[in-house]
Amino acid sequence: MATVTLRRKELERALKLAAKVTPRRCNLPVLGNARLTVNGAVRLAVTDLEYGAVLDLVRAGGEGNADMLLPVGRLLAQVRAGRGETVTLEPGDGWTARLDGTAAVVGMDPAEFPTLPSGPEGELVGGIDGAELVEALRAVEFAVSGEVVRYALTGVLMEFEAGKKGRACLVASDGKRLARWRLRGVYVARDARLIVPTKALQAVVDLVGRPDKGGIVKVYVEVPKVEAKEGEEKKASDMEPTRIHFALPQAGVFSRVVEGNFPDHEAVTPADLPGSWTMDRKELAEAIKTVLPATTDKTRAVRFTLRASGVELFAKSADVGEATATVRAQGTPDELAVVLNPEYVLDYLAGLPRGVERVVMHAKAKDCAVVWRGAAGHEYVQMPLTVNL
Repeated sequence: MATVTLRRKELERALKLAAKVTPRRCNLPVLGNARLTVNGAVRLAVTDLEYGAVLDLVRAGGEGNADMLLPVGRLLAQVRAGRGETVTLEPGDGWTARLDGTAAVVGMDPAEFPTLPSGPEGELVGGIDGAELVEALRAVEFAVSGEVVRYALTGVLMEFEAGKKGRACLVASDGKRLARWRLRGVYVARDARLIVPTKALQAVVDLVGRPDKGGIVKVYVEVPKVEAKEGEEKKASDMEPTRIHFALPQAGVFSRVVEGNFPDHEAVTPADLPGSWTMDRKELAEAIKTVLPATTDKTRAVRFTLRASGVELFAKSADVGEATATVRAQGTPDELAVVLNPEYVLDYLAGLPRGVERVVMHAKAKDCAVVWRGAAGHEYVQMPLTVNL
């Protein structure tokens, strides 16, 4: 009888990630399971058909080969409830598996599980420093749209530009704001413009956080096969990628690419913003939280009056009242007032990496978009409101 022994903490971490991938409600029960294959190496795989993850685990003991398809939620609960540094799994009758010889989990036929990639497939796009990818996603994901109507904005744009310098960036937007991070620790093998589901990128971030994390996350894309008509010449480079693969040490994530046209993020960023005001990040956040109670769901607006010596925040609502707060600042002499959604500013401040103490607000006129800058390579474009305060 085959057995496999795994480190309990490592298996628990893998199952926690698997729980994020598997759909909570699905007409296909098999998708609520993780496939655990043991053939010398130990591999755990999960998918919801649109994206998935494959993790290689370290075998701590046991012998023989095995193939098990087990429910993620119940298996995770049993692993958490157990004691000891290791977990021993033993396949039983009727697709069951026994844990440590004391508990049994009923699974399904592994043959019913979808076939997943055994490794990265397609063309290499480039590589991203894993630690920076974590920072970049946290700094832009808040701006992703939740409106399915604007489907192209429900993911994060990953843009790669090959050349001597090799540039890449992550961009998110909901049409009212736009967050962009220009990656520094990156190499680029080919041009690519991909809209990636946030869920897939979050899985990559979770994997980068593992103890065995590597320095570089490699990115691959799958391009459909070219079927040229008679008299036509088509190149693979002319076809849009349909899937993206992220390759990490001992792990991989694959996902469909979101279809649609993402806005030209460079075009929506104002180029000429003569006014700039530098503020303390924490002081600004506290000031916004002071005036926020004077706003309502209908009037979520705060007037920023920008002066050379400071910035005054003012909020007013007929049903609630009004509030004022002041933030010290170093800015241009000309006074300017612009009305912004305060929660959008707080989202930006919360997403900045630790260690960023000061932010700069660039503005031109009350009806022109403002640009926030704090972390190197990070920009946040916010549209003003037309509310009169």
